[in-house]
Amino acid sequence: MPDFDYGVAPLPKSPKGLRKTVVKPNSSTIPTGVTGQPATTAWEVNKYITSAAFQKGQEDYNAMVNEELTRVRRGEINVPAALTAIKTRANDLLKA
Repeated sequence: MPDFDYGVAPLPKSPKGLRKTVVKPNSSTIPTGVTGQPATTAWEVNKYITSAAFQKGQEDYNAMVNEELTRVRRGEINVPAALTAIKTRANDLLKA
């Protein structure tokens, strides 16, 4: 991956004056001060991250992790077993 210099800025406020975000990669993460081929590459990465294909995979992965962690909270399995299940299911998702 290219060596980007990232800056930090607050998110814009909604009409109600709120700033909200979610913890996942999305097009709000944009390298600053990048030009030429690195800028083109960054744009392509951002387009992919916001694509329907990536977002579906991200939503599928989040659901899978939530299912396994729910099993931990219920006492059905322990954390190492949940991590193993997540790893197996994630590998299957990547192969699909």
